[in-house]
Amino acid sequence: MRALFKLALRMTRIRGLNRLDRPLRNLARRPPVDRVDDLLMALDPLEGSQLDLMAGHVAEAGTLALMRRLLAPGDTFVDVGAHVGLHSLVAANAVGPDGQVIAIDPQPYCCERVLTNAALNGLTNILVIVAAAGEIDGFVTLHSQQRGDHTRLTLTGEGIADLPARFEAPLARLDTLAARHELGPIKLLKIDVEGYEAEVLMGAAGSLAVTEHIIFEILPGAPQAKTEQIVRTLNDLGFVLRRLDGASWAPGSRSPEDNVWAARA
Repeated sequence: MRALFKLALRMTRIRGLNRLDRPLRNLARRPPVDRVDDLLMALDPLEGSQLDLMAGHVAEAGTLALMRRLLAPGDTFVDVGAHVGLHSLVAANAVGPDGQVIAIDPQPYCCERVLTNAALNGLTNILVIVAAAGEIDGFVTLHSQQRGDHTRLTLTGEGIADLPARFEAPLARLDTLAARHELGPIKLLKIDVEGYEAEVLMGAAGSLAVTEHIIFEILPGAPQAKTEQIVRTLNDLGFVLRRLDGASWAPGSRSPEDNVWAARA
């Protein structure tokens, strides 16, 4: 197929056939579009998690359902670790044009996907920030990821899908980003950063004070000390930790989809 396409492009260089050049270019850059959870998404079939979405398997259906219950028109949603944007798209629909979504990810590939998917759905209330969230402001050097897995980029050490090529990205405290964009109260903060959740929270003291709900990931086998640090931080700020279904959660227990819901007491 690619050979035929290249042959067609060469033919456009022949006098009289150059008018076909633009239609061919448009065909090449038009991504296949799928419908996921009533949203249009340009999905990459070479990445496993996106292939699952193409097949109709939404890995965090419970998390998305909880987000819909918590968010209302006019709310602010912050998505730390946005990947290709499914959570941000769902939130953008829920908060409506008067609300706002801040999608944060250090991976250029992922940010481009979020922007593309937002445009496919005509959503203009999503701001994509190409950065990693952490406890300090600065820069961080990260590894590029294998084409089949952009979901496990981590700031905690070597990643499962790391490649030798590296890139530098901004590292920013959530408080810095919130002040820059004058966010105000945050209805829901989602954090999925492959073991770096504690550091994100350490850079978000001011933001957490005006946040009503948090959904964060605790992976099986996560270091106990880090999990306990997260629990202390949130408990001290008046949050109660629950499973996605509303049942109480404590360190060492599992929660559906490995996500924990922190809500104001």
